[in-house]
Amino acid sequence: MKACIPLLCVSLLLQAGVTACVTSPVRRQEIVRLSADRRCGDLLDMADWDREESLLATTQELLEARCHPESLKLGGLLRDRLRDKDYSVTAEALSVLGPEQMSQTYVLESHERTYLTLVLAINHIEMGDREAAKVELRRATQELDAVLYNHGRDDASHLLMAGLWEDVGEPELAAPYWRRLGLEQFATTRDLASPWRIYAVGHLQGYDWRMGEGAGGGIYQITPKTEIPKKCVSATGALIPIDDWVRKMELRHAHDYHPLLNFKSYIRFPLGVSYGVLLGGTGLAVAIGGCAMVAQGGSSGDGCRAAFEVGGALMAEAPNAFNYAAQPDLRHWSKSPVAFLITRSPSPETEVCATSLHQSPILRR
Repeated sequence: MKACIPLLCVSLLLQAGVTACVTSPVRRQEIVRLSADRRCGDLLDMADWDREESLLATTQELLEARCHPESLKLGGLLRDRLRDKDYSVTAEALSVLGPEQMSQTYVLESHERTYLTLVLAINHIEMGDREAAKVELRRATQELDAVLYNHGRDDASHLLMAGLWEDVGEPELAAPYWRRLGLEQFATTRDLASPWRIYAVGHLQGYDWRMGEGAGGGIYQITPKTEIPKKCVSATGALIPIDDWVRKMELRHAHDYHPLLNFKSYIRFPLGVSYGVLLGGTGLAVAIGGCAMVAQGGSSGDGCRAAFEVGGALMAEAPNAFNYAAQPDLRHWSKSPVAFLITRSPSPETEVCATSLHQSPILRR
């Protein structure tokens, strides 16, 4: 019973107060199937158009299915509409009364901006338009270097940047990214006979959280539900996990990165306690008061038992009321890869750094 009774009025207030700042969502009818493969239309039809973070996964699924025009169109729309946040004093004031995702539209995190731009670049490469791909790669470089909102390292994106710059014939632009990863051997050699193949490894199944000191001074400790593989380097390739992306999820609530979100998280904690105490107290009152009324009226014990059952059920929901109100904003690129594999081997089976996780090719050469 997540939509607890004490939060019903809060929900109505939030919905009334934020309608003016909701970004126009992406709709199915905006994406026309252009590819001959029927799978492209099926992927679009099966997408969850009510959740932007789910549509990000659809963008990659379209890429993997070689539905490049559809992936480009959807990815471009998502980048334009989820890049910036529209602030509203009313919405921000009311959002402290419930979880962030209850009242605020989704905005791309820094690593998601970069990765989405790289997905668009890969689509252009697969369609043979290297100049358009270079434009997207330069834009991804700007995203990586934007110190205002891009805090910390992003090794997964560095790996993709290195491989893609080489793929479009710019090894001198790839070299700095290889060196940032400590892969000097790839920065100084280029094998034209064996181009890079890039694979997305596994799927992230979401995040768990608990109260505690997190990265950057936040009050949440956030861990991925899916095991993240370890970094691996071989003579023919490298596997880079998304550890930096996980850390950026904790940084989302850090004071130095997002002071407003950090402030609201501190406000929601005592409010969550209040909601839990209120619901628990209501359950206790129902149990004791209901049983007392039954006894005073001289009714059978069944009425008293029913009062205790209802009251007990309400008290059991008290922790859920706290968690619902105090939870961090864990929205993210749904089913994002947990690592990226880049290799010169003709298949991942012959690559030393390949894992047991499912690997989907996102760049075929």
